Amino acid sequence: RVLFRSCYVISEGTAAIYINDEFVTTVDAPTAIGEMAIIERRPRNATVIAETPMVLAKFGVDDFRKLLSRYPTTELRVQELLAKRLRENTERE
Repeated sequence: RVLFRSCYVISEGTAAIYINDEFVTTVDAPTAIGEMAIIERRPRNATVIAETPMVLAKFGVDDFRKLLSRYPTTELRVQELLAKRLRENTERE
């Protein structure tokens, strides 16, 4: 199993999220993508496809963890995002 070592923050643009080739949702700025794989140390479970031109910030594992520890409000927003995605995944099942 390959673990991914980076996540992204969309600062401009829109992307479609697919799980098992099934459309799940559309996301736009500002939002993080790929963070669940870093936090949970597991392979990614979704495919993200840009729908418009995008501007992204890429964070490696260490940078992402530093960001969370340095800015507590960022950690809270990531927790809220994870809870929202967990609810959405549970509702889909």
